[in-house]
Amino acid sequence: MEKDLLNLSKFAFRPNTGRKRNLSPSKDGTSETLLLNKTPNADLSTKQRPTDNVNRKKKSKRMMDDISDVRLPDYFKHGLDILFVGFNPGFNSASNKHHYAGPGNHFWKCLHLSGLVPEALTFHDDIRILDFNIGLTNIVSRPSQSSSDLSKTELKEGAVELRRKILQYRPRIVVFNGLGIYEAFTGGKEFSLGKQPEPLSGAPDVQLYVMPSSSPRGTKWPRLQDKLKFYQGIAHLRDFLLGKVTALQVEKVVFAK
Repeated sequence: MEKDLLNLSKFAFRPNTGRKRNLSPSKDGTSETLLLNKTPNADLSTKQRPTDNVNRKKKSKRMMDDISDVRLPDYFKHGLDILFVGFNPGFNSASNKHHYAGPGNHFWKCLHLSGLVPEALTFHDDIRILDFNIGLTNIVSRPSQSSSDLSKTELKEGAVELRRKILQYRPRIVVFNGLGIYEAFTGGKEFSLGKQPEPLSGAPDVQLYVMPSSSPRGTKWPRLQDKLKFYQGIAHLRDFLLGKVTALQVEKVVFAK
């Protein structure tokens, strides 16, 4: 009687182990192998195709071509307290047609947190910057994906034009938003951060101030909190020049490189 009973254990569910399983030999004597848990073309779907980088570069070039003629306006007027000088408009700034529009750029937040402006601003508010007696310009007007794309000729010519603008408008403080900008402007690399010991040659009423770039790409000062002290130093220097504080505290405006 027991022999006639159906053996249900033969049909019990067994979890897939992911290993190769040999099927019983076929009639012609050959064996068939079933690969379990194998997704067709799985490697191709996860690996980068050789053409991906090429396509990205082509797309980037097309996008840069679309904005190559964009020029951001300078925000200048006579008697500015502060003039910020950038390298040149990046892709996001040129696309948005506003200064410091790159994602993660710390410029606008640092302006407010340092007390340089009394309210929180974004790049959409750059046209209002003159209301706070602050100006904006770049050493080169041509947009590029990176400042490293700028030629030495562009930087040299830009430095001459920047000096002309400074002498014309005479801001109290010229802030170079990036060490490389000051290097291009002066042609030297030996300088401290913050307030420079000498004013602009030919303009003793114009103080020069160097700080790390507000871009988050900087390797030494990548975070907002790393840069905030430089903006606070600008605010302290401005208040001193305006007579709001009687003594200039050097440790607040001069920093090691």
